Amino acid sequence: MVISLVLTEILVVTMVAFAPLLVPPLVRLATFPLAAVTRATGALAGDNARAAVRRTASAAAPVMVTVAVAGSLVGVTTASTATAIADDRAHLTADAVVAADGGPGLPAAALRELSAVPGVRAASPAVGTSGFLVGSDVVMAGGIGAVDPATLPGVIRLDTVKGSLDDLRGDAIAVTKSLAGQLGWRVGDEAEVYLADATKVRVKVAAVIGSSAGLPPVLFPRDALVRHAPDTMADTVYLSLAPDADRAVVKVAAGRIADAYGAVAHDRDDWLALRASAAQQEGRVLLLVLLGTAMLYTGIAIANTLVMAAGERAEGIALLRRLGATRRQVLRTVGWETLTVVAVGGVLGVFAAGVTMLGVIRALSGTGVGAEFPVPWREMGAVLGGCLVVALLATLVPTLIQLRSAGRPAASAGR
Repeated sequence: MVISLVLTEILVVTMVAFAPLLVPPLVRLATFPLAAVTRATGALAGDNARAAVRRTASAAAPVMVTVAVAGSLVGVTTASTATAIADDRAHLTADAVVAADGGPGLPAAALRELSAVPGVRAASPAVGTSGFLVGSDVVMAGGIGAVDPATLPGVIRLDTVKGSLDDLRGDAIAVTKSLAGQLGWRVGDEAEVYLADATKVRVKVAAVIGSSAGLPPVLFPRDALVRHAPDTMADTVYLSLAPDADRAVVKVAAGRIADAYGAVAHDRDDWLALRASAAQQEGRVLLLVLLGTAMLYTGIAIANTLVMAAGERAEGIALLRRLGATRRQVLRTVGWETLTVVAVGGVLGVFAAGVTMLGVIRALSGTGVGAEFPVPWREMGAVLGGCLVVALLATLVPTLIQLRSAGRPAASAGR
């Protein structure tokens, strides 16, 4: 995924270098419908854009960068979030979930009470914390969790890629395929893990799993993590119900126990919807932080480039006025040309982002359920719309100023 994001920048630079070859055919395609619906201004805009290929290419470049960067960031965020949500939904088999929801956690007493509720077949606790993982040539922060290997298969289905979850006992761990690849861990390797309180633990990689299915990417047996960190409490308990259990009765009983410990009981669908909403919100915040800064700088680049290009267009505007073009016709021609530039830059930017997404989807396809990629039409439409607004302001305002000093038309021209 990281390589795919870097590839976006390489493609953008490459397409800028080859713009004199790429721009003319794209301009011809973009202006064909304009020439068909206007008598003169659309065709003239296309001729201007093709005649000044370097100017058109330089004006389209910042639009291309904006769309490519935005497309790759939006695409990666959207695809990652959607894939994680689909992964949770595909692997969660529990009928209900009791979650601490920011509370202190669920102690062993809460687990015993939940296990004793009539109709509950299994209550499987899960602990989530963080720490540092020592790889072959990297040390990275990562999520660390603990599960009960005996009850986990009844509530969450984990797909083993290598090794076996039956060996998840003692100081052994299971790790996701993607994280194992980053750290250089293989089944049977011994590795070092530092827990949140800086406790160093020597572990053995017992299994590599396709995805964490909503759990942390590194999983300890619960008794091992409690031995190293005695104050650790479960933040989630997954409940599997018997086939003949009355779900409403179980939910009321589980809710009563959860309330006593500052937790909340959810049924499966509510829990998945809650996690999906949280993941989407987190993705939106990340996107706003990354995309907001990028769009600020690329917006300045679009305006700056087009304002400079407007200076090169001054002689042509004066000539149009002397040939009889009205102010409205000149503005319309410049507007169509600007629209053409944004369209060309947008097409090239979408292409660069699309190649990036092919790599990202390929990377995500190894998560067990395959990659999910809902096309972000709204976000990309907003980016293209923003580019168009900035571009029109950066061209029409200088054009209006230039028209004040241009001569009057010699005769009335066609529309």
